[in-house]
This record gives sequence, structure tokens and C-alpha cells, in this order.
Amino acid sequence: NLNLGPHFNTSNVTNMFGMFRTTGSSSNVFTLDLGSQFNTSKVINMSDMFSSTGSSSNVFTLDLGLHFNTSQVISMFSMFSLTGQSSNVFALDLGPHFNTSKVINMSNMFHGTASNSDVFTLNLGSHFKTLNVTNMSKMFSSTGYNDSVFTLDLGSEFDTSQVIDMSNMFSGTGYNSLVFTLNLGDKFNTTNVNNMRQMFYRISERNPTFTLNLGANFYTTKVTDMYQMFYYAGHNSSVFTLNLNSFLINNSLVNVSSFGSYSGASNIVFGNGWANANMLSISFLRPSLVRSQINVYYTDTSFLTTNLGNMNYWNTWRGVGNTTFIYGHP
Repeated sequence: NLNLGPHFNTSNVTNMFGMFRTTGSSSNVFTLDLGSQFNTSKVINMSDMFSSTGSSSNVFTLDLGLHFNTSQVISMFSMFSLTGQSSNVFALDLGPHFNTSKVINMSNMFHGTASNSDVFTLNLGSHFKTLNVTNMSKMFSSTGYNDSVFTLDLGSEFDTSQVIDMSNMFSGTGYNSLVFTLNLGDKFNTTNVNNMRQMFYRISERNPTFTLNLGANFYTTKVTDMYQMFYYAGHNSSVFTLNLNSFLINNSLVNVSSFGSYSGASNIVFGNGWANANMLSISFLRPSLVRSQINVYYTDTSFLTTNLGNMNYWNTWRGVGNTTFIYGHP
């Protein structure tokens, strides 16, 4: 255990980069108590602060307490990366003052966090404000990777309207989870994002029932890279609907190679934004005999005039007779 006690005064510290990195990484049971004087009100940089902390502990508790004030922090890069990685029981309490309103960089923030826990819930709460964040690449990559039950609640203030990079943001998230639902909510706005490369790559791949709700503000008008965006996403799901109705592919230079290859989606919904998609690279390949059947829904009849609305492509990707075109929504 690490108890900083009542005299560990940090009221003037501005940089806590890597402060507890790998602390207690080999302890069987590890508790980190920051004490009553761990004041972070002036800290600007918390990159790598808790990365790999308690990474091999069977039981790990991290309670940030009442004085963990993050109101001035700009960078939280890899802050909790691989924290509690192999803990069977892992609890992460961000506390009442985990204010992220000035943070710009959250890349890798929860990468691999509690990736081998039995049950893990990550609730970002009402103080996790992301209105100024521009980089969320790998933010939740491999989070809860092997957890049998994994819950990710983005909270009420997860605003992504300024984010530019979401590459690998949810890649491998809940990979082996038996129960996992990802609801991005109404504030997940992707208006300014230009990179969605492998964004949902192998998310919840082994989950028999996977639900993905992209929300009402999932826009792709500025995106230039969608390489393997949904590759193997929900691969083992028996019922999985991939709603791409809001997607707009602006030109043929947008990288959509292997976009949805081996995805477990049994229903895919398309709107009128796919006319310019480069069909030489896009793929919804699923050649296996199991779960190769798919319903392709289109909400605009113009879809049938595009290359993507050509049954020959789907026969190549899924096998002859395995694709059904349906007008409307599932």
C-alpha cells in the first residue's frame, strides 16, 4: 500500500508527469491513498501519471479523493493507461473534482485500463467535460479487453465537438466481454473529426450480443481516413445493427479500405452519403458460412444507383444469395 499521509503537500506543483507510473505493478493487493494534502489545483500536466499503476495487482483500488482538482490540467495523455491491467477486482473513483474542462489531449487516457478484470465499470460522470479536447486517439483502446462484464458510461458532458483525431478510439474495447453496450449519446459530435482510422477496430469482437449506438450527431463530412473503421467489430454477435445512415463520404480519396470487413453486423443501414465511396477499397467481406447472411437497409432510393447498391459487390463479399436489400430501417 502507498499512503502519502497528511504532510504530502503538493499545492504548488505544476507537472506530475509519470508520477506514479508502474507503482505497485507487482503487488498482489495494492491501495493508493493520496492523503489529505494532495492538492493538484495548479497542475497542468498529468500525462502518464498513473500509467501501469497496480498493473499486476489482483485487487487494486484508486480513489482520487476530495482534493484531486484537475481544473487547470491541459494534458491527460496516457493518464490511466494500463492501470489495474491484470486486477481481478479494480475500482476507479475519479472523485468530485475531476474537472477536465481545459484538457486538450486525452489520447491513450484509458488505454488498456482494467483490461483483465472480471467486472469493470468506468463512469465518467457529470464533471468529465471534454469541450476543448482535440485528440482522443486510443482513448479507450483495449479498455476492459478481457472483462466478462464491462460498462462504459461516457457521462453527461462528453462533448467531442472540437476533436480532430479519433483513430483507434475504441479499438479492442470490451474485446472479450460477454456483456457490453456502447452508447455514444447526443453530445458525441464528430463534426470536426478528420481521422477515424480503426476507430471501432475489433470492439467487442467476442460478444454474442453487441449494441452500438452512434448517436444523433455522428458526422463524417471532414473525415479523410476510415481504414478498418469497423473491422471485426462485434464479430461474434448474433444480432448487431450497424447504422451508417448519417455517414457522408465526400470524395473517392477517403480511405475506406477494409471498412467493415469481418464485422458481425447482420443489419447495415445506409443513407444517401455513399455515392462517392471508392469501391476499389471498401469492403464488407464476410466469406464464412456462418453469419455471412446480411440485410442491407437503405433509407434513400438513390442508394440503388451507387456502386455500393450493386448486388454484385455484396455477392463477392458475402457469397451469392446471402444479401437482401430492404428499403427503410430495421
